[in-house]
This record gives sequence, structure tokens and C-alpha cells, in this order.
Amino acid sequence: VYIRERTPADARLTAAVANVRVGLFKNQKLAAWAEPCEKPGSFHGFEEFAFYQLPETRLSLTPADTVQVAAVVTDVYGRVTVSQDVPYILDESGDALTWPDNSETDPDPAHWQYGG
Repeated sequence: VYIRERTPADARLTAAVANVRVGLFKNQKLAAWAEPCEKPGSFHGFEEFAFYQLPETRLSLTPADTVQVAAVVTDVYGRVTVSQDVPYILDESGDALTWPDNSETDPDPAHWQYGG
């Protein structure tokens, strides 16, 4: 997870991050939470990154499903947003994951199921 400080045009809108949870989602529904872990020894640089490890997880997928990693971020005022990676879908053969031709981000936590 790439972590960086951002200041909006109106600095009064800034708030510190209080909590970050990273998970694997199927169709925007939590499949598994990842746990923070140490940076792998083979990674050089990456000081602005936090590392997470998912537990072994098996998902049954259809061509209509999307799978993606997303961070559920809560600020010090209790506001929640979801920051997600590009989703994966099954390719035409149904044997491998690929990226869709186009995708949109959806940061609204009301559209995600992750247990609150």
C-alpha cells in the first residue's frame, strides 16, 4: 500500500488517518482482511509503502465477478472512504485473472460490505 500525505486545495479539509484496513474484496464484499507485515528483504526502497499479507483464500468466481484489493480508511473524525486497486476479472477462457477494459473507482463505503 502506497502511503503519502496529501493536502487538498482547501487545507481546512485535511484530517489525519486514524485507521487503515486492507482487504481482498469480491464484488465489493469482503473476502479476507490482510494483516500488516514486514517489508520483504528483497524489496529495496519502498519507504513510503506499508506491506500487508493476505491469508490463504480460495474464491469461486464467475465471469460476472470482480476481485480487488482495497483499503478502508478512517480519519480522526470517523469519516470512512474506500481506496481500491484496479479490479480483476476472469479472462475469456475462465482460467486466469485479467484487468477489465475499463473500470471506475467507488470510494463510497455504503457500496462496500466489510463489516462496518
